[in-house]
Amino acid sequence: MEITILELSGKKVEALAETRKLELEQLDSQFHALQKEINVLQDAQTQHELDIAKRKMEIDVLRAAGYELDALAIERAIELDSIDESLRAYQQSAWALQDVIETFDEFNEKIEQLVPPT
Repeated sequence: MEITILELSGKKVEALAETRKLELEQLDSQFHALQKEINVLQDAQTQHELDIAKRKMEIDVLRAAGYELDALAIERAIELDSIDESLRAYQQSAWALQDVIETFDEFNEKIEQLVPPT
């Protein structure tokens, strides 16, 4: 019940610590090290998910402030972090090609604005 009270009062970290403490007490001592390792890995995964959520909020703020290129850079960094290292160079090449095409299209639009078609 104590864990439920902690959770309901918004003390999720304390509730998790108590839950883990109870799990260890109920677990055979030979498995304590493995369970602690599992907990560390779960904590790392949770922190990673929080970091991604924070970065996505930063992207939203940057876009709202008109910093599209900065937002795009963060999006690409997140995507690179999520793909296999052996594929990163290919992804970066694809983005470079997309950027060249986009720049070329923008250049053509500017030319068409300056020189009307005949």
